[in-house]
Amino acid sequence: MALVVNHPVLASDKAEDLAHLILQSHSLDKLRTAIIDHAAARPDLDAEELKRHLNQTGYAGTLQTLLDRTRDKKFTLPNADLAQAAGALSHLIGLLRERDTRRERDEAARKLGEEGTAESFARFDSARQATLDGESKRRDIDGPDDAGPGPVRPH
Repeated sequence: MALVVNHPVLASDKAEDLAHLILQSHSLDKLRTAIIDHAAARPDLDAEELKRHLNQTGYAGTLQTLLDRTRDKKFTLPNADLAQAAGALSHLIGLLRERDTRRERDEAARKLGEEGTAESFARFDSARQATLDGESKRRDIDGPDDAGPGPVRPH
């Protein structure tokens, strides 16, 4: 969320993706909603105006904690290149979606084990495929987990 606070244009660009996220922290989830709502009304919003609005509408503590906790992550800072920030946001959204699809897959697997119906199998298969798709997209962005030992060099 610090990324979006410091680069509010991303809130407009990624509004739909951000709106579908479910953050585990209730306070961050409320902050996310406030950012999306304000950015939707003000597409030309700058970071200082957004921070001022959030501070005035009851999010001062959450905002300060968020910015303090992320100040060592260069891509979240106001001076980070917008393209770099946008790429990082897309990557983070993908990771959060992947977590959610794994949770859905695990729940579908549990229900399949309990029910054993064609419907529960279809739900599990769909959740499994969504998980595989998310993992594939992450690998496309991150690169392979193990690039191997590299070239062999003669002695």
